[in-house]
Amino acid sequence: MFASCGIEYGGYLLDHGSSWWRGPDLFAVVSEPYQVKGEEVATLTASCAAYDLSVKVTGEHAVHFPPYTLAVIVARSRERIPPRDE
Repeated sequence: MFASCGIEYGGYLLDHGSSWWRGPDLFAVVSEPYQVKGEEVATLTASCAAYDLSVKVTGEHAVHFPPYTLAVIVARSRERIPPRDE
């Protein structure tokens, strides 16, 4: 699912990658880069939109090295991203 839109871990935007699961189902991939550039997020968002994936950038879900990283969450558009404490 996610590999089909060119998402690969590594580089600036997709760094410190992890996966979120609901039971046996992968529902999001998360990256926690130290740098987030608007043009990179725009490119990622555009490439993922063709596959019905959404991109969310948030500090709430960053656990790698807060407050120095942000979470970049890529999930199916219909998925609800739960609050961090949920």
